[in-house]
Amino acid sequence: MAACLLVACGVGFSLAMADSPTPNADQLIANSATGVVVAGNPLPANLDLAARKATAWKDGEVMRVLLEEDATLAIGKYGFRTQRAVVFITPVQTLGEKVYNLELYLDRVQELGGYGPITNNARRLLVTATIRGRVNLKADALSKTPAADHPLVADATARVARHHRSLREQTVALADGTPLHDQALMNKRAESQRKVRGGEVAAIQTPTTAPTTKPDEPTTTVKPPVTDTVEPAEPVKPAEPVQTVEQEEEELPVSPGLVQFQAGSLVYQLGDDESYALLIGGVKVLYHDPQKDLSVTLSADRAVIFTEPNLEQGQTQLDASAVRAVYLEDNVIATNGQYTMRGPRVMYDLKNDQAIVLEAVFYTYDIKYQVPLYMRAKKIMQVSNRQWRAEGAKLSTSEFREPHFAIGSDRLTITQTERADGTQAYNYRSEDTSLRVGGAPVFYWPTMSGDVNDSPLRDVRVDANDDDGVSVKTEWDLFSLLGAEAPKGVDGRVLFDVYTERGAGVGLDVDYDAPKAFGEFEAYLLYDDGEDEPGGRGEVKPDDGLRGKVFWQHRHHLPDGWEVSAEVGYVSDETFLEEFFPDEAYTDKPWETSFYAKKQVADEAFTFLFKYEINDSFPQTAQWQTGNFTTEKLPEIAYRRVGTPLFDDKVTWFSETRGGALRAQFPDVRPDELGFNMAESMRLFGIAPTTSFDAPGLTLGLDDERVYRFDTRQELQLPMRLGKIDIVPYLVGRVTAFDDDFSSVSGEDENTRLWGSAGIKLHTTLSRTYDGVENRLLDIHRLRHIIEPTVHAFYSGTNVDGRGWPFFYDYDVENTTEGGSVRFGLRNVLETQRGGPGRWQSVEMFRLDTDFVLQDSDNAQLSPIARFIDYRPELSAAGDHFWTEMAWQVTDSLQTVGNLNYSFESDTVERWNYGIKLAHHPRLTSFGQVRRIDALDSTVFQYGFDYLVSPKYHLAYAHSFDLDRGRNRDMEVLITRRMPRMLLMLAFSYDSVDDTTSVGIALTPEGLGGRGAPEDNPFLYGN
Repeated sequence: MAACLLVACGVGFSLAMADSPTPNADQLIANSATGVVVAGNPLPANLDLAARKATAWKDGEVMRVLLEEDATLAIGKYGFRTQRAVVFITPVQTLGEKVYNLELYLDRVQELGGYGPITNNARRLLVTATIRGRVNLKADALSKTPAADHPLVADATARVARHHRSLREQTVALADGTPLHDQALMNKRAESQRKVRGGEVAAIQTPTTAPTTKPDEPTTTVKPPVTDTVEPAEPVKPAEPVQTVEQEEEELPVSPGLVQFQAGSLVYQLGDDESYALLIGGVKVLYHDPQKDLSVTLSADRAVIFTEPNLEQGQTQLDASAVRAVYLEDNVIATNGQYTMRGPRVMYDLKNDQAIVLEAVFYTYDIKYQVPLYMRAKKIMQVSNRQWRAEGAKLSTSEFREPHFAIGSDRLTITQTERADGTQAYNYRSEDTSLRVGGAPVFYWPTMSGDVNDSPLRDVRVDANDDDGVSVKTEWDLFSLLGAEAPKGVDGRVLFDVYTERGAGVGLDVDYDAPKAFGEFEAYLLYDDGEDEPGGRGEVKPDDGLRGKVFWQHRHHLPDGWEVSAEVGYVSDETFLEEFFPDEAYTDKPWETSFYAKKQVADEAFTFLFKYEINDSFPQTAQWQTGNFTTEKLPEIAYRRVGTPLFDDKVTWFSETRGGALRAQFPDVRPDELGFNMAESMRLFGIAPTTSFDAPGLTLGLDDERVYRFDTRQELQLPMRLGKIDIVPYLVGRVTAFDDDFSSVSGEDENTRLWGSAGIKLHTTLSRTYDGVENRLLDIHRLRHIIEPTVHAFYSGTNVDGRGWPFFYDYDVENTTEGGSVRFGLRNVLETQRGGPGRWQSVEMFRLDTDFVLQDSDNAQLSPIARFIDYRPELSAAGDHFWTEMAWQVTDSLQTVGNLNYSFESDTVERWNYGIKLAHHPRLTSFGQVRRIDALDSTVFQYGFDYLVSPKYHLAYAHSFDLDRGRNRDMEVLITRRMPRMLLMLAFSYDSVDDTTSVGIALTPEGLGGRGAPEDNPFLYGN
């Protein structure tokens, strides 16, 4: 942002003003331009102004500034945000210091985060202050051409002029006069209210007393009752009072401990036991209690103020202790800056700080979650300044009279509390509760409670597909249903689902995060009488009855460097996760039941692991490709050192030693029970679909008996530097021993393996900067080329022939290579600067990594895609190959990436992938990708886009096409409609692999937990 700093000495034009001597700046001081006396004790603060566009000019001694587009203004601890503002900066005559009188005219003002909040609310506000400090202005574009004809400047000039007149004029006292009404009809409070409701008072003519409004101000006209479905404009967010804020519609000045009032007509009734004042037309009542830090503004068409007998004729302000109650009628609005209540009739008890509102609307705003809160009820009673009770209520975040989503309650209590961060929270407790969508009740619960931002309904969606029929899935807040407050750091959800072709399911998800512990718990139970078709394979008929899962992960940090982790993962049958929770089946790490303890100090760690398999099959599909068995540790104890320096850092030591009892656990399941046919089973597992997975191992002589293993790996590195080249020679030795050999399996009678390796790594960095390179098309300003060549060569040998033992309890222990290998690597990086003058930042524009790997014939190819693992080369997938990866940030809005594997062994490109992403506009992003895997004979093209169509509609689309088979693979469409405080989502998907078509609809309250939370809301983040 281009910046122009306006200080007392001026830049470009001067803000320095005449400094005529006066007595003292801390006394009452006079504005030198207007002659109006302003408040003393100037604030020791600066005025900071910022906007995209600013116009500044002098009019006599007054400096005027017009701010446009995303303007912010800050005075000391107070801050404001607005689209437009006009600022008048006038010097004040002082002795030896710069003092300025400020008048800020703000259009549609909002609170500025990090500063003191705003209390008053109006379409336009006037803020006044006197400061002892500087005036600073930052703007992208600054003009010095006077803008006195600008409409907002004209309005500001007129408003400031009225403000100056009000400071000079004296208050006009009300003249005595005879009330034009029958005193006998209004000597009782109930009779007064009845007459007001009956309309008899409406016939009273304007009294002869002088009006309380100023001569040059029109009498406030009260709008008729609102009949549209949209409520009137919302008040500002809750805030602390700021005395310098004046509303555009003129307010009465606040006097601590007083009740002040004004109206178009005032009629007084004086009595021996009780007096009252009748207010008609444009009624405003202002009550301030400094002891309670409370300011309340009441407005209505008509009102009756009941007082002690000492009320005097024409009196318009009273001590708060003298006012017993205030009754208001028609278009009643009561607000204290933090909340607002509206209704046709309100009785306000000032002494007890209680109010009763009939047919009421209560409004407030949660600053932290950035959502409003509306409560509509037949009757609302304010029992204290922080608690309200309602009957026949609806609670929602929608301003509509009939909200799309609401909590309905026979009896509802709202209590204002304070969060740990100082923001205000609102908790509710509801009895006989119903959740309403579009006015219709969809769910009943006897008692609910919680924070209003944690609605009991998190998410509801309706899906229809070929396998499950129509399903209705709902997600609820656990603690709201329990009627209890959620513990700090704990989030709980309850799932209630119904499948027309299946049955009913119920689930529980709990996440917790404490200072020294965190974890998650998931459980789901389904009564199912349908059929599975997992992964688009053949149909599988599970046993009818209860199916489900239980998953729990927990980690706890203990004193003295100890850390413990526990996990339980159980699934009722082999296809449950694939059918109902595919993400957990395809992408989760293998589930296990285990206990793990670790004590780590600096570079050394001691670990204890007990792992037991409680499932009869594999919960995760990736385990089918890893030997068709799992390894239990009963238990295993290990000691590790990572990067320990020796001999004054000349040698670095890596150590890993473990020992324990192991057992292979084979799944008790057949491929046909997973939906695999003959061809699929033979290709993937090498067995017939009716053969159990444990059969090959049992045939070879493997069993599930416990074995004992000891393993130690020691590595020494000798890092050194030769000129600009980093050189790291290293030696590795490993001993692995079992209590028995594998002679019954493969004829290998050696139960102890000795393995050793020696290698060397070389690395250097070369760079050059080209300052004169400029290219606007590619957004290049200067260029730096970085080249990083590397070489890694090693050779290993073992006393066990071939790759090792034919059976791997742990891939990283028994599956080690022998022979030699060398990798030649090269990284090319191009860096440039982007951002523009004053905002330059370095960007990695282009990166190209290449690897050329040669391995000897002793290393068998165990994977269809070769790869080199640099930190543990003995675990690499063997084969001579070439690998490259490219990433190019063409511009800030265009990125492209790609990678490729080429095998010299088979003379084929084993895998390649190329993708591009383009941000056409902040609201529209598209992408395209092509990926090829030769072993699967699969080439897939995928493309899609993400488009924020309008403030109400968001569209996401993705489509994959199988180029080799010439058919669609899958397609997804998601349309999101933003409704008042709610997101409505329509989803369509087709998957040819699973051969399923799904249509779904989802409804999530916005800002009340669930997927409507801000971080997942495309309308807030454009993603």
